Amino acid sequence: SITLSHQVAGGLGLLERENAAIMNESLRPLCAQTVRAFAKALDNLGFRCPFFLTKNDGTLISGSRAKNLPVLAFSSGPTNSIRGAHFLTLVTDGVVIDLGGTTSDAGYIQNGYPRQASSEVRVAGVSVNFTMPDTLSIGLGGGSHVEFDDVDSATVGPLSVGYKLETADGAYIFNGSRLTASDVAVASGRACAAPLREYVEREEERKGTQGTCEQRLATVGRARVDAAWQRIQCMVTDLIDVVKGSNDNVTVILVGGGSILVDTSSVPAGVARFVTHKDSDVANAVGAALGQIGFVLERNYELPDNDRELRRKFLDEFEEEARSRCEKAGALKSTIAIHGPIELRMSYMPGFRYRVTYFAVGDVDDSAQIDLHHEDDDALDLFQGDGADKDEATGGAAGLGSPQAKRVPSPEPLLAEEDPMLCGVPPATELEKNAE
Repeated sequence: SITLSHQVAGGLGLLERENAAIMNESLRPLCAQTVRAFAKALDNLGFRCPFFLTKNDGTLISGSRAKNLPVLAFSSGPTNSIRGAHFLTLVTDGVVIDLGGTTSDAGYIQNGYPRQASSEVRVAGVSVNFTMPDTLSIGLGGGSHVEFDDVDSATVGPLSVGYKLETADGAYIFNGSRLTASDVAVASGRACAAPLREYVEREEERKGTQGTCEQRLATVGRARVDAAWQRIQCMVTDLIDVVKGSNDNVTVILVGGGSILVDTSSVPAGVARFVTHKDSDVANAVGAALGQIGFVLERNYELPDNDRELRRKFLDEFEEEARSRCEKAGALKSTIAIHGPIELRMSYMPGFRYRVTYFAVGDVDDSAQIDLHHEDDDALDLFQGDGADKDEATGGAAGLGSPQAKRVPSPEPLLAEEDPMLCGVPPATELEKNAE
């Protein structure tokens, strides 16, 4: 199989595009196996319908496309939690922290959507240029190991018992052998840990082991419990400070099963308030269910003498194309919203050349007669090839066929003379012409 860089990475940067393509191709066999497993599981349950996976920008991608473009689903978990937190709490701007069993993932929500990373994006230390949410993870969760040194100074995480929380190798509160952050939350007596404490008591009653939890936690000692609890709160506060990126007080939404680790009765500096919801444990699933069809369109164009009227014609045509292709990808036409344009002047190129990006998003069209499992890469590619159509060839729409103005092809899989992958350096023929 072959991955073309324009399918997975837009924008400039030869090395970043190359890295993204290599990473995508490396993951395709694993992703194909995963998608087949999902499809088989759904078939066994009697579901006869297309299924979607969530992308890292908060929108959806069909199973067939995800098989070919696995990198588009990187970091989709935190994105789902952010979207779900917005839906459950109706908070449109603030920090969202998803505390799980092993890690705490934090991101910033702007107007109900995850804030995207504006700086260089790295995946496992490799620079890439596809869209990623601006999130940060730390090794703090309900199953995080808690250890003490000789002066009772606490260390929490990053090691965790994970899924073994309720086993013999798990937490004290479940008669396990490892002191965890969940044990500290229960032993602290804070109200935020009440749900977990009640669950433990019900389990003890069911097993006939009443009082075991209290006996185990009593061996830790109040001083150590307080030290560990304060360490957990410091870790959460530091995480908030890094993610929010300003000195303003922000609203913090807590989701995930590990949210019992945060003392919401004491608001630290930099936080306006803590917000939780009774269904915060399933915020990730809620966010995934809210997903919409998304489509990104990138095009290049050139203007003679920076003609503003012709620029408007170009942008109107590109916007309509983004809307049309989003509908073709499975979105309900009446719900499609367009975000953009984002224009970038292409430096060191002759004339007035621009790169424009539109983002179209709409609700899933349940009635659409479209086979979303069909692998039609050309019809559904995120970043198209040359974008040529019949109207252009015959000099039709928006005067694109006139000799005074032209649409510059978008990046091809191979290096072409006008490919922006060359970092804006004009071809030799252009340099010679300018010198003359």
